[in-house]
Amino acid sequence: MLAFLLVGMTLFVYSLTLRFGFVCIDEPTYLMSNPRLWDGLTVDNVRWAFTPTFFSNWHPLTWLSYMLDMQLFGYGDASGFHLTNVALHTANVLLLFGALRLMTGSLWQSAFVAAVFAVHPLRVESVAWVSERKDVLSTLFGFLAVIAYARYAQLGRKTWFGAAWVAFALSLMAKQTLVTLPFVFLLLDYWPLARLESSASDELGRGSFSWKTACRLVIEKWPFFLLTIAGCIIAVIAQHRGGAIASLAHMPVSERLQNVVVVYGLYLVKTVWPSGLVIFYPFPPGGVPLREVLFWTAALSAITIAAIRHARRHPYVLVGWLWYLGTLVPVSGIVQIGPQRMADRYMYVPGIGLAIAVAWLMPAIVPAGAWRRWGIPVTAVAALVACMVVARRQTTWWADSVLLLERSLDVDSSSAVAHQRLGVALAQQRRFDEAVSHYEEALRLDPGAFWAHDSLGNALISQGKTDQAIEHFEAALRIAPGYASAHYNLGMTLLHQGDADAAREHLQAAARLEPDNVVIQRGFARLTMEQQHSPAAPDDARTRPALPEDDR
Repeated sequence: MLAFLLVGMTLFVYSLTLRFGFVCIDEPTYLMSNPRLWDGLTVDNVRWAFTPTFFSNWHPLTWLSYMLDMQLFGYGDASGFHLTNVALHTANVLLLFGALRLMTGSLWQSAFVAAVFAVHPLRVESVAWVSERKDVLSTLFGFLAVIAYARYAQLGRKTWFGAAWVAFALSLMAKQTLVTLPFVFLLLDYWPLARLESSASDELGRGSFSWKTACRLVIEKWPFFLLTIAGCIIAVIAQHRGGAIASLAHMPVSERLQNVVVVYGLYLVKTVWPSGLVIFYPFPPGGVPLREVLFWTAALSAITIAAIRHARRHPYVLVGWLWYLGTLVPVSGIVQIGPQRMADRYMYVPGIGLAIAVAWLMPAIVPAGAWRRWGIPVTAVAALVACMVVARRQTTWWADSVLLLERSLDVDSSSAVAHQRLGVALAQQRRFDEAVSHYEEALRLDPGAFWAHDSLGNALISQGKTDQAIEHFEAALRIAPGYASAHYNLGMTLLHQGDADAAREHLQAAARLEPDNVVIQRGFARLTMEQQHSPAAPDDARTRPALPEDDR
């Protein structure tokens, strides 16, 4: 009955997405303009999925899932893609419920954690955004690995150990976020699996912590740590090739660490009070305020010290807290990926640790009697209902690109990325004057925004302002010489003006950068057929390549 209830809660929040289309953030370029997906699961496409680092990622299983969707639902049918995302998230909810029930034996606490995971508003971005299929798919295999590892810990059979290793490998082949999973296994060894205790018992009947056992369990997991190392290397190479990793010159280590501390605190706040959730969180224009750094350093340190001091009596608090801190490390910003400061999707797995700590701590500290019998259940139900209402409302923003981005700017108008992407959405609706104003605002906020120059150039082409458009394409290439979209758009504009030689130079550069881009191939065909004197303005229907993927 609880499993059915969990499914119903999940569908209440996310069934709305089955009527949604694609959004202009990544999806047209990432999915719809990727010819490798169009034919579905073919031998060549499967081979391709395992070889390149396209769009700053290596995630072959995610590509295969998209190919399967394309084969089942057809090109351009977003509802099928959304259905798969919802189905995967629902499966994750049930797997988490089953894993906690298996390891702890506690029915209601396990159900509460799974319910929070199912309907918390911070989960919306990972489920409602088709491009974040990698989140839900990677987590699916991660939870399967946890269940297999728990069975190994309980039964001691190497078959389950091998199954956990395979599931972990598959998780990394969908996305490399869960590289910290072996450390999660060590936390689970401490609680609830109790594998870190010696045979000697104290007056409470608990075994004492054994460092010898701890070392043995760390060594035991060496095959998992090998996968972790491989996953980290693959992720860094993929993001580096895509130009998504910020250099130390752009953001020094000291600034990154200050931001990381504050971001850990902000995620806590948004977990407790999930308001102001948006698709883009820009860095503060003047840098992270020192007072915020000091406050959150003190607060996080105090929570950590308290969790350690009370670990013997409340081990689940330490495990939940370290789960949150540890699983957030790969996406914390220590290695800065993309222009965003933080992202809701990054809390898809780390938030589970906080829910675990709360679910087991409350019954332990609330006095027995009416407060424990009625107060905890009523409070839990009220919190879950509130989460469902807010999450369903949050989901509605994803119905339309313009709606989503206007919502983002309503919350914080200082995001250059949000202004540029809203301009793209407006241009797709042929609202070019409005689009131009947002592109110009993006450049005002970030003069180095080469992607805004490129988008502004396209809008000016649509307004017949060719000379101004060329200036912006060239400006984009001065800032980012390896930006394929600007090469393509400048090449097609020059072709339209009859300068075939200059057009060929830029189209060749674009083709070298994106050899599988069918739009660039079409531009080359137009050039080869010597149609440079026919109208050949840049293809306005094409959604421009997005920023390098701001994700691991």
